[in-house]
Amino acid sequence: MIQMRKLLISIGLLLLSGLSLMAQEQEQVWAEFEQQLASKSQQVQTIACRFVQVRSLAVLASEVRKAGDFRYAHPERMLLQFDDGDYIRMDATTFRMQSAGHVTRTRINANPMLKELKRMLTACMTGDIRQITVGFDVAVTSDKSGYVMTLVPQRGRSAARVSRMVLLFDKGDMTLKRLRMEQPSGDSTEYQFMEKTLNEPIEEGLFATE
Repeated sequence: MIQMRKLLISIGLLLLSGLSLMAQEQEQVWAEFEQQLASKSQQVQTIACRFVQVRSLAVLASEVRKAGDFRYAHPERMLLQFDDGDYIRMDATTFRMQSAGHVTRTRINANPMLKELKRMLTACMTGDIRQITVGFDVAVTSDKSGYVMTLVPQRGRSAARVSRMVLLFDKGDMTLKRLRMEQPSGDSTEYQFMEKTLNEPIEEGLFATE
Protein backbone atom coordinates (compact mmCIF):
# COMPACT_ATOMS: atom_id res chain seq x y z
CA MET A 1 0.00 0.00 0.00
CA ILE A 2 2.80 2.42 0.91
CA GLN A 3 4.67 1.59 -2.30
CA MET A 4 1.50 2.18 -4.33
CA ARG A 5 1.00 5.53 -2.63
CA LYS A 6 4.59 6.53 -3.39
CA LEU A 7 4.12 5.48 -7.01
CA LEU A 8 0.95 7.54 -7.34
CA ILE A 9 2.68 10.56 -5.77
CA SER A 10 5.60 10.18 -8.17
CA ILE A 11 3.26 9.97 -11.16
CA GLY A 12 1.40 13.04 -9.96
CA LEU A 13 4.62 15.00 -9.56
CA LEU A 14 5.74 14.00 -13.06
CA LEU A 15 2.42 15.13 -14.52
CA LEU A 16 2.62 18.46 -12.71
CA SER A 17 6.19 18.91 -13.91
CA GLY A 18 5.15 18.15 -17.48
CA LEU A 19 2.27 20.61 -17.32
CA SER A 20 4.58 23.27 -15.92
CA LEU A 21 7.06 22.74 -18.75
CA MET A 22 4.25 22.94 -21.32
CA ALA A 23 3.04 26.19 -19.79
CA GLN A 24 6.56 27.64 -19.88
CA GLU A 25 7.00 26.63 -23.52
CA GLN A 26 3.64 28.21 -24.41
CA GLU A 27 4.67 31.44 -22.69
CA GLN A 28 7.97 31.45 -24.57
CA VAL A 29 6.27 30.90 -27.94
CA TRP A 30 3.71 33.63 -27.18
CA ALA A 31 6.42 36.11 -26.15
CA GLU A 32 8.46 35.34 -29.27
CA PHE A 33 5.39 35.62 -31.50
CA GLU A 34 4.25 38.92 -30.00
CA GLN A 35 7.73 40.44 -30.24
CA GLN A 36 8.26 39.34 -33.83
CA LEU A 37 4.81 40.52 -34.94
CA ALA A 38 5.16 43.94 -33.30
CA SER A 39 8.68 44.44 -34.64
CA LYS A 40 8.08 43.38 -38.24
CA SER A 41 4.66 45.03 -38.53
CA GLN A 42 6.30 48.40 -37.86
CA GLN A 43 8.25 47.92 -41.09
CA VAL A 44 5.10 47.41 -43.19
CA GLN A 45 3.22 50.47 -44.46
CA THR A 46 1.36 48.88 -47.37
CA ILE A 47 0.46 45.39 -48.57
CA ALA A 48 -0.77 44.35 -52.01
CA CYS A 49 -1.63 40.72 -52.65
CA ARG A 50 -4.10 38.21 -54.02
CA PHE A 51 -6.65 36.60 -51.72
CA VAL A 52 -9.29 33.90 -51.75
CA GLN A 53 -12.46 34.00 -49.64
CA VAL A 54 -13.86 30.57 -48.81
CA ARG A 55 -17.35 30.46 -47.29
CA SER A 56 -18.81 27.23 -45.98
CA LEU A 57 -22.43 26.88 -44.86
CA ALA A 58 -23.39 24.06 -42.53
CA VAL A 59 -26.48 23.24 -44.61
CA LEU A 60 -24.47 22.91 -47.84
CA ALA A 61 -21.93 20.27 -48.77
CA SER A 62 -19.91 22.55 -51.06
CA GLU A 63 -17.84 25.70 -50.50
CA VAL A 64 -18.28 29.08 -52.14
CA ARG A 65 -14.93 30.52 -53.26
CA LYS A 66 -14.26 34.07 -54.46
CA ALA A 67 -10.84 35.45 -55.40
CA GLY A 68 -9.61 38.98 -55.69
CA ASP A 69 -7.02 41.61 -54.78
CA PHE A 70 -6.30 42.81 -51.24
CA ARG A 71 -4.83 46.22 -50.45
CA TYR A 72 -3.78 47.61 -47.07
CA ALA A 73 -2.38 50.99 -46.06
CA HIS A 74 -1.25 51.67 -42.49
CA PRO A 75 -2.95 51.85 -40.10
CA GLU A 76 -6.60 51.02 -40.87
CA ARG A 77 -7.41 51.32 -44.57
CA MET A 78 -8.24 48.11 -46.40
CA LEU A 79 -9.76 46.97 -49.66
CA LEU A 80 -10.98 43.53 -50.67
CA GLN A 81 -11.63 43.83 -54.42
CA PHE A 82 -13.25 40.67 -55.77
CA ASP A 83 -12.65 39.60 -59.35
CA ASP A 84 -16.41 39.68 -60.04
CA GLY A 85 -16.60 43.42 -59.28
CA ASP A 86 -17.83 43.20 -55.68
CA TYR A 87 -15.71 44.90 -53.03
CA ILE A 88 -15.37 45.76 -49.35
CA ARG A 89 -13.62 49.01 -48.42
CA MET A 90 -12.78 49.87 -44.83
CA ASP A 91 -11.33 52.83 -43.01
CA ALA A 92 -11.30 53.73 -39.32
CA THR A 93 -15.06 54.30 -39.08
CA THR A 94 -16.83 53.16 -42.25
CA PHE A 95 -17.48 50.23 -44.57
CA ARG A 96 -18.39 50.69 -48.22
CA MET A 97 -19.52 47.49 -49.93
CA GLN A 98 -20.68 46.51 -53.39
CA SER A 99 -22.50 43.22 -53.88
CA ALA A 100 -24.14 42.24 -57.18
CA GLY A 101 -24.00 45.86 -58.33
CA HIS A 102 -25.67 47.24 -55.19
CA VAL A 103 -23.56 49.67 -53.12
CA THR A 104 -24.07 50.20 -49.39
CA ARG A 105 -22.23 52.40 -46.92
CA THR A 106 -22.46 51.79 -43.20
CA ARG A 107 -20.77 52.56 -39.92
CA ILE A 108 -18.46 49.83 -38.66
CA ASN A 109 -20.47 49.22 -35.47
CA ALA A 110 -23.61 48.44 -37.50
CA ASN A 111 -22.33 45.08 -38.80
CA PRO A 112 -20.91 42.83 -36.04
CA MET A 113 -19.30 40.25 -38.38
CA LEU A 114 -17.58 42.84 -40.57
CA LYS A 115 -16.57 44.75 -37.46
CA GLU A 116 -14.93 41.58 -36.13
CA LEU A 117 -13.18 40.99 -39.44
CA LYS A 118 -11.89 44.56 -39.55
CA ARG A 119 -10.71 44.41 -35.94
CA MET A 120 -8.86 41.16 -36.59
CA LEU A 121 -7.19 42.38 -39.77
CA THR A 122 -6.16 45.71 -38.23
CA ALA A 123 -4.58 44.00 -35.22
CA CYS A 124 -2.67 41.63 -37.48
CA MET A 125 -1.44 44.39 -39.78
CA THR A 126 -0.40 46.84 -37.05
CA GLY A 127 1.06 44.19 -34.71
CA ASP A 128 -1.15 45.28 -31.80
CA ILE A 129 -2.38 41.73 -31.32
CA ARG A 130 -3.48 42.12 -27.70
CA GLN A 131 -6.44 44.26 -28.78
CA ILE A 132 -8.16 41.08 -30.03
CA THR A 133 -7.26 38.71 -27.17
CA VAL A 134 -9.45 40.19 -24.42
CA GLY A 135 -12.29 37.79 -23.65
CA PHE A 136 -10.66 34.90 -25.53
CA ASP A 137 -8.70 31.82 -24.59
CA VAL A 138 -5.57 32.09 -26.74
CA ALA A 139 -3.07 29.47 -27.90
CA VAL A 140 -0.04 30.04 -30.12
CA THR A 141 2.01 27.29 -31.73
CA SER A 142 5.06 27.52 -33.96
CA ASP A 143 6.76 25.48 -36.66
CA LYS A 144 9.28 26.20 -39.44
CA SER A 145 6.73 27.87 -41.71
CA GLY A 146 4.90 30.12 -39.29
CA TYR A 147 2.85 30.81 -36.17
CA VAL A 148 -0.70 29.56 -35.64
CA MET A 149 -2.86 31.58 -33.27
CA THR A 150 -6.16 30.10 -32.08
CA LEU A 151 -8.75 32.19 -30.23
CA VAL A 152 -11.83 30.74 -28.53
CA PRO A 153 -14.31 33.22 -26.97
CA GLN A 154 -14.95 32.72 -23.29
CA ARG A 155 -18.49 34.11 -23.15
CA GLY A 156 -20.64 37.10 -24.05
CA ARG A 157 -21.46 38.58 -27.43
CA SER A 158 -18.33 37.27 -29.12
CA ALA A 159 -19.26 33.68 -28.22
CA ALA A 160 -22.70 34.19 -29.76
CA ARG A 161 -21.16 35.22 -33.11
CA VAL A 162 -17.87 33.28 -33.28
CA SER A 163 -16.97 29.86 -31.88
CA ARG A 164 -13.31 29.90 -32.93
CA MET A 165 -10.82 31.95 -34.93
CA VAL A 166 -7.57 30.62 -36.38
CA LEU A 167 -4.82 32.86 -37.77
CA LEU A 168 -1.69 31.72 -39.60
CA PHE A 169 1.28 34.11 -39.86
CA ASP A 170 4.23 33.81 -42.21
CA LYS A 171 7.37 33.41 -40.11
CA GLY A 172 9.49 35.35 -42.59
CA ASP A 173 7.74 38.73 -42.62
CA MET A 174 4.97 38.01 -40.04
CA THR A 175 2.22 38.94 -42.51
CA LEU A 176 -1.11 37.14 -42.31
CA LYS A 177 -1.39 34.05 -44.53
CA ARG A 178 -4.80 32.78 -43.44
CA LEU A 179 -7.70 33.90 -41.26
CA ARG A 180 -10.55 31.53 -40.46
CA MET A 181 -13.67 32.52 -38.52
CA GLU A 182 -16.03 29.76 -37.37
CA GLN A 183 -19.58 30.40 -36.13
CA PRO A 184 -21.64 28.41 -33.58
CA SER A 185 -24.01 27.43 -36.41
CA GLY A 186 -21.21 25.51 -38.13
CA ASP A 187 -20.77 28.13 -40.87
CA SER A 188 -17.27 29.46 -41.50
CA THR A 189 -15.45 32.09 -43.54
CA GLU A 190 -11.78 31.85 -44.43
CA TYR A 191 -9.45 34.33 -46.10
CA GLN A 192 -6.20 33.13 -47.69
CA PHE A 193 -3.55 35.69 -48.68
CA MET A 194 -0.79 35.02 -51.20
CA GLU A 195 1.62 36.68 -53.68
CA LYS A 196 2.31 39.61 -51.34
CA THR A 197 4.14 42.81 -52.24
CA LEU A 198 5.12 45.06 -49.31
CA ASN A 199 5.64 48.81 -49.06
CA GLU A 200 4.82 49.71 -52.67
CA PRO A 201 2.73 52.87 -53.32
CA ILE A 202 -1.05 52.30 -53.44
CA GLU A 203 -3.50 54.73 -54.99
CA GLU A 204 -5.38 56.57 -52.24
CA GLY A 205 -8.68 56.50 -54.16
CA LEU A 206 -8.90 52.72 -53.85
CA PHE A 207 -9.82 53.10 -50.16
CA ALA A 208 -12.52 55.77 -50.60
CA THR A 209 -15.62 55.06 -48.51
CA GLU A 210 -17.56 58.25 -49.31
